[in-house]
Amino acid sequence: EGNPDPCLSRSIFDRHAPLRHRPHRAETEQRPRGLSKAMMKRTVLTLLCFSTYVDAFSSTPQATPQADDTAAWAASPAACSTPPFWETNWDAYDMTDAQTPLCQHSSALFEDLLTPWTNMNQEALNLQTFLSKGSSENYVKLEKDLKHDLIEGEGYLYSIGWGAPFFGTNLTFLPNFTSFLEGYKTDGLIILHKGKMVYEKYWNGQTEHTRHLIFSCGKSMAGLMGEMLIELGHLSESALITDIIPEMKRSGFVGATVRDVLDMRVALQFEEYEPERGCNFTAAILNFAQMTKDDESTGKVSMSYDLNKIPPGCQSFFWLMSKGRVNQHALRWEDLASIEGGEPGTMPPYMTGPQNLREFLPTLEPNAAKKHGVWYDWSSNYKSPVTDVLEWVLDRTLKALGSSDLGATHQEYFVKKIWSQLGQDHDATVGIDPTGVAMFSADMSATLPDMARLGQVLLNGGISITSQGTQKQVIPKPVVERLRNPPLKYKEESYQNFWDLGYISQFWNGQANPYFKDYLPKNVSESVKRLYSNPPRSEPPLFFGLQGVWGQFLSIYPEFDMVVARHATDAEYGAHHPDIYNAWQIAWMRLNSGVDG
Repeated sequence: EGNPDPCLSRSIFDRHAPLRHRPHRAETEQRPRGLSKAMMKRTVLTLLCFSTYVDAFSSTPQATPQADDTAAWAASPAACSTPPFWETNWDAYDMTDAQTPLCQHSSALFEDLLTPWTNMNQEALNLQTFLSKGSSENYVKLEKDLKHDLIEGEGYLYSIGWGAPFFGTNLTFLPNFTSFLEGYKTDGLIILHKGKMVYEKYWNGQTEHTRHLIFSCGKSMAGLMGEMLIELGHLSESALITDIIPEMKRSGFVGATVRDVLDMRVALQFEEYEPERGCNFTAAILNFAQMTKDDESTGKVSMSYDLNKIPPGCQSFFWLMSKGRVNQHALRWEDLASIEGGEPGTMPPYMTGPQNLREFLPTLEPNAAKKHGVWYDWSSNYKSPVTDVLEWVLDRTLKALGSSDLGATHQEYFVKKIWSQLGQDHDATVGIDPTGVAMFSADMSATLPDMARLGQVLLNGGISITSQGTQKQVIPKPVVERLRNPPLKYKEESYQNFWDLGYISQFWNGQANPYFKDYLPKNVSESVKRLYSNPPRSEPPLFFGLQGVWGQFLSIYPEFDMVVARHATDAEYGAHHPDIYNAWQIAWMRLNSGVDG
């Protein structure tokens, strides 16, 4: 203001500007809700001057020598890691192995993602990179033999939860298959039966060409990569995580093996994100601000990531921050405190805490009450950062191999060895953190037909069959067999009740609902009958597949010769899981004329 070149005025990127004595407002002034004119002007100037702010540091006299250090850091490849002039109780991630830093360009706000539009438009909302579908020579056309009328017919057999089934003609809610799908907020559904598409419908703007966020279904992609590298002899399942990633030696992963990580059996303190846990995000930010101390005389900033000071249900918020999913504009960080209950000046104008995913992961602490290698239950074992560590293991392994055929990163390996070999119709995308690390744990998007193609390859024992009839073993058969029929100890550990799900290699598996045995088609095989008659655990599960938050499914039923792919935006997805799995079994019965009303 008043400067002939406004780009030469003090930049908001000067981390050493006094945090509690700002010239644009008095200390005691309470900022009005929303953006003030001064803030709007600063924001516009910052955006206009973004490409020149480094020059501003070098051409304008500074009050302290640290300002030059800040400018050099912001322009360096390490810009997305913790600055060297912060004193922290975590180690800065070495950016020499990372891809192009991207955090300077992120201005995403943390918004509610639970809408069909946001699930179908991740490329507009978050940092993404493309996963190539590969050559058209590999293309697999999904032959259609639609049987909507048969699957949606009257006299719909329905089952709520895990109880006995009944016919739904007299129900006022979900009286048929279509209303069931719509009532449970489905965005798209495809059913493949005997290699042909027998059902395909879309809602809420989704089409066969729309990429949709698949959330934790992406974990299974990481699991496939890990199992393939083990099968090929490139990775040992008994190797210690800390031997592969020395940066994890102060974390809760000490003593954990690659197999523990693959099977989500790491004794770790981490609360998986669940909306009902009711995290107060503003309180979480302010608590972290209190862990941050700055010395205005030296420009030094000290931070300590203290798990005990994080509000209940909020640990995943800091995981999201490190992923870049709540990487706010600098002005917004300050605004959060002053508008939403904090005192003016108490919030540092930058993102506090670990600056990227691989700075966050080593801060995870052990759960002293649990042991590695044991499945306790979903809430105790299922932790998304465990998949992030698996992806780090993949990167270190591929880098050590140095093979151009395999790729240098897990993202490249996935494209070269999996996605481009499946005969897909579209590129997929995957989110990347501020350092460019691909995050399959919750940030991959793909079209529904392409997910169905992956399911068909898994159903085929890892073989892709092109439209020209060429067969290719994409996923090694032993890998698929492990997913389809886990070792006995895994089933004994998981299946205490018929509705319990198992988990191995980042894939889910589950059993048949025995209440359905009286409704089975007359022509079913003896093996199917056994699955519905309280089968011994030596039998394979009824299904295996991928599962993601808010209702994403890719379920493979080998005995049914059936694949079900679903995208959804269902806030009550957890309560609906039993009904969903029942519905797929009922659809198969109808396809086999097993339900006549």
